Amino acid sequence: CSSIDMVAFTGHKYLLGPAGTGGLYVAHTIELEPGGVGGTGTLSDREDMPPQLPARLEAGTPNDPALAGLAQAI
Repeated sequence: CSSIDMVAFTGHKYLLGPAGTGGLYVAHTIELEPGGVGGTGTLSDREDMPPQLPARLEAGTPNDPALAGLAQAI
């Protein structure tokens, strides 16, 4: 639906996934600034985040086991 700008959800409530999981949809018309920097795995020699999404907003190491649990819960 083109009228939705942002939607956030928790993975551990109704979806019954692991604690600390969830998701965020952001319309391409909205520009978000990174909340943290570093640990992207790409262009890690730079102090700033890569310009492309989703890497631009993914500082640090993702919690892959929890995200796999969320995928199973879904």
